[in-house]
Amino acid sequence: MKKGQNTIEFIIVLLFFVIITIILMYSYLRLFPSEVSKSREQIACSQAETIAIQFLEFQGNQTNWDSSTNLNVLGFSNGNKLEIDYNKIQRAKTLGYYNISTDANLSIPFRISYSAYAINTTNDTTPTTLPDQYDARVFLLRQNDSLVVYAGSNSSGADLTLNLFFPFTTITAADCDSGSREIVDSNTTTTNSDGDTVKLNWLVNGGDLDCINLTTTTLPQMIFIKDMYFKNTTLGKTFPIYLTNQTILNNEFGSSGDTDKKKSFCEIERTGLVENSNEFVPVKIEVISWR
Repeated sequence: MKKGQNTIEFIIVLLFFVIITIILMYSYLRLFPSEVSKSREQIACSQAETIAIQFLEFQGNQTNWDSSTNLNVLGFSNGNKLEIDYNKIQRAKTLGYYNISTDANLSIPFRISYSAYAINTTNDTTPTTLPDQYDARVFLLRQNDSLVVYAGSNSSGADLTLNLFFPFTTITAADCDSGSREIVDSNTTTTNSDGDTVKLNWLVNGGDLDCINLTTTTLPQMIFIKDMYFKNTTLGKTFPIYLTNQTILNNEFGSSGDTDKKKSFCEIERTGLVENSNEFVPVKIEVISWR
């Protein structure tokens, strides 16, 4: 009898142990993916921080930039922290340097993008070739007391949204002699005590050229860009917005393709300057890396 009782007790203890083991394993399996995801996110943030420091604070191998296409140390700084040499980014994009880190044997997916949030006022020369002679693009031209906005394309269509703030002045908007906007295009001016806000919403078709002249009563030192967007949503393609026809104000460099949302990624934001031909444009910079 006692032997049978011992057997029953053994079975009960064994079952209890199995149940506890299953519960613990289930809890661990539920917790483990979350911890793995956090770990991957931390690695991605470490990568993004490393890339931000290397690319935005250092010049890289200047000899490579000047004399070789075999770059192994990238750095976009002009020598000052967070001052980006525009021509370096454009050259790297032309050469197709993607997935490159400071370790030539390690490929880290990354993307650097910047967006201008202000431009100074000066007097630009009108380019001989206007946007309707290129694939979709926008020009912002500063001319005396005016800002002239050209948008055009010789092929792809795109939607333009441009939201500008002119501090302590009043804006008069008028269509240019060259170029004409469609019926669906709109521009709205809002006046406040601290200045005028102008919002443009244009549809730019292939073979199209739109233009508007925004004249100020008092020329401000800076014009602020609150929002800018020039994209063909069907193609999933963003097109450039230029200061004159020289400096892209919404630029991107890095790994091609969309970020895999199933993977852990990290975004780091900075503010800095883009320098081109001794002109400095204030920009917001985003660095993203993923695992």
